[in-house]
Amino acid sequence: PQHKKNTTVVIIFLLMVSTRSLTLHSWIFIVIFITLSALKSSSSSSSRSTTTTRSTTPTTTTTTTILSCTSSSMFSPHSLQGSKSVHLMMRSKYSRFCRQQRLIHFSRFIQPQSRNTLQQSAVHVHHKLKKHFGSHFCESCNFTHAPLVGSSSGGTSTPSFRTMTTTTTTTTYTQTPGNNLRFNWSSPQDLTSFTDKLVQQSKAFYDEIANEKNATFNSVVKRMALFEGKIDTDTSSVSFPKDIHPDKAIRDASTECTNTLNSFFIDIFTRKDLYDQFRKVRDSDEYSQLNPLDKRLLDRYIRDFERNGLALPEEKQQRVKEIKKKLAELSVAFQKNIGEDKTQHLFTDDELDGCPLSYIKGLKKDEDTGKRVVTLQYPDLIPLVQYAKNPQTRKTMDFLKAKQCQEVNVPIFEEVLGLRRELAKLMGFQHFADYSLNVTMAKDADTANKFVNDLRERLTEPGKEELKELMKYKKKDGFTDDIQSYDWNYYFRVRKEAEYSLDNDKIKQYFPTKKVISGAFEIFERLLGVKFVQEPDNKCVWEHLKLYSIYDKKDPDTIIGQLYLDLHPRDGKYGHAAMFPLQPACLREDGNRQHAVAAMVCNFPKDSKDEETGKVIPSTMPFDDMITYLHELGHCLHGVLSRATYAKFSGTSVTRDFVEMPSQLLENWGWCPESLALLSAHVETGEPLPKDIVDKMIAARNCNVALFNLRQLFFGILDLQLHCSTEYVDTGKLWNEMRPKIQLVNNPDGTNGFGGFAHLLGGYEAGYFSYLWSLSLAADMFSRFKKEGIFSESTGRDYRRIILERGDEIDNMDLMREFLGREPGNEAFLEHMGFGDLGEMESI
Repeated sequence: PQHKKNTTVVIIFLLMVSTRSLTLHSWIFIVIFITLSALKSSSSSSSRSTTTTRSTTPTTTTTTTILSCTSSSMFSPHSLQGSKSVHLMMRSKYSRFCRQQRLIHFSRFIQPQSRNTLQQSAVHVHHKLKKHFGSHFCESCNFTHAPLVGSSSGGTSTPSFRTMTTTTTTTTYTQTPGNNLRFNWSSPQDLTSFTDKLVQQSKAFYDEIANEKNATFNSVVKRMALFEGKIDTDTSSVSFPKDIHPDKAIRDASTECTNTLNSFFIDIFTRKDLYDQFRKVRDSDEYSQLNPLDKRLLDRYIRDFERNGLALPEEKQQRVKEIKKKLAELSVAFQKNIGEDKTQHLFTDDELDGCPLSYIKGLKKDEDTGKRVVTLQYPDLIPLVQYAKNPQTRKTMDFLKAKQCQEVNVPIFEEVLGLRRELAKLMGFQHFADYSLNVTMAKDADTANKFVNDLRERLTEPGKEELKELMKYKKKDGFTDDIQSYDWNYYFRVRKEAEYSLDNDKIKQYFPTKKVISGAFEIFERLLGVKFVQEPDNKCVWEHLKLYSIYDKKDPDTIIGQLYLDLHPRDGKYGHAAMFPLQPACLREDGNRQHAVAAMVCNFPKDSKDEETGKVIPSTMPFDDMITYLHELGHCLHGVLSRATYAKFSGTSVTRDFVEMPSQLLENWGWCPESLALLSAHVETGEPLPKDIVDKMIAARNCNVALFNLRQLFFGILDLQLHCSTEYVDTGKLWNEMRPKIQLVNNPDGTNGFGGFAHLLGGYEAGYFSYLWSLSLAADMFSRFKKEGIFSESTGRDYRRIILERGDEIDNMDLMREFLGREPGNEAFLEHMGFGDLGEMESI
């Protein structure tokens, strides 16, 4: 009866609000009546027994926020374009949403059951608006989500504006449809148990394949390919936490479980009985009847089996398996050492003179000395080496970075090199570089070496001239010694600011992190015909992750991909910038499509607090960080927009010297005035980057370009030289000898940079040169956008359809030819590098 009375009052209340007929006396009457009713209900309910529902997933304590908003502060759809009928429909929904918010403003006086009814209605309308307008609706109305009052499941969320009152409750991590990842591990044992079951179930499946008596494409090849879509996702659930989980115990467990899975899959893909099943299909009459994609799939499986040694004599097969297992184990240990590295140094504010005040204030203070703590994390390191006037300050951090993890990782790296040399010999290759590059566009080390040496020859003399220009500025500061490694970043900035009247710290104020994210999404929504919609926080396992679902504009009800963002540094987290493919795009066994899921993991500056006022200072990105964000977004879109049939060909499963093309292609939108207008908004005024600054930045784009790319060539040539060697190499000696020859700068004494060179144990071994190789491809690809328009929808749709959606279903060069409508060339690359007048370069 009490509930019916309250419901009646609520209905009357709704009618009076909608007709604006409430008088002051009416408000007072309703508030008093409902408050007394709530108190009475609360009193009677306290004597009743409480029923608890056991959740099968861990819960966390959160704050439930009651809604409060004013419609004038909210996003208005009136200015949006679209068909008249859609416009009117969404305007009606928007008006209904505003009325509901006005009502819920007073709903704190209503009992939880009635309040939930109102909140659920608001949620329903909000999701409709969000689907129609995308994530920008949520940003404009400051819309967040919290569990419904009295809800412990977290399965339903309510919109939340500014806080009126708070109540402690629990929320449970919930998944979006089609996202099969699991990161909500309650304990290390939970993760270990899952891994053990995964191994047992997977082994049973592979045993069935090996024992299949009638080996056909469907019973062996296709069945295994479809299983990969599931097993790859489960593997990511186990391995990804080691790189980003906030709990060290979970990270450690993830590392151990990743080693378990690596060993297991090496066992699987070195099984002779499985290899024989695939060969039976290839040797059968069915093979000639397969369509090109299925034939490519079968050939790829056989190639991968044979690269694991299964075409070798049995005694060599066993040694290949042992080497592969050891390499996997060492790679995980190497990366973990970097991720867990806690190297830091303490500086006084005077020693940091020249650094932006906001940077200095944002650094942590050591409790004992009061000095500033500077780590090797990028938001700490990069501003210091770019701005600190004191050479000793820069030298200290440059030295620490150069010797990062040297004691623990150099022995690991040299053991890896020895194992790779042995592996290449067992596999019948002259050296590991040929073994590694055999499955890439380059095909062999000779091609790769020719490419990098040609570039080195072109860049060395321009690099020496640029070095002379840097020396002029160093002499102005009263120093006569040569440019040192710790001068590199500092005088790069000084020269660019002096010659082009640029102030990097001021430019950074135009790139708030939130604006870069929303602006980049808006650019590629327009270009690729998609929408990015941020999911409620209860769709993520911990606060560091933000999840975005991606929809095709023509089908706004179906998720086509999802993207996690983890953008800021913390202890134990992966220390660089990278895209992690987590769930592949593919068809499932039931014939339905599984969408792809990826994560962007970066280490950009995070929001800080003013030391004096306590005011939150929104994080901003240096221009280079904004370009890095676009780079990683290029990888992510390559992954999540895939429409591959088989997981083996999904997204970024392309050759190593092609995978950097989409990422470097997207960097170009960071240099176009039209797109910069969407990416920038001054942190205080909201004004976009002024035209005069944009013009200066574009003019300065090739400032120090030769020296910058000589640094890239140093890494690429060093990598190739190591992996072309057939004997032991003293890595420290090689690093110190080659750096001044190629990069034209001396290495800090007593350091060996291989200890922190994560790429060479992260999939780029004998392949670091591919950054410049792929840059040549990206420049050629962008030439079509320059010609047809950087916001050309038809060009963008072609890029999505031809390049992004297909993954590795077609040879990468054929994809290039189809998109360009011609043979790829190097003209655009030479122009991009700033030396198009130095003669032709042989095309890739």
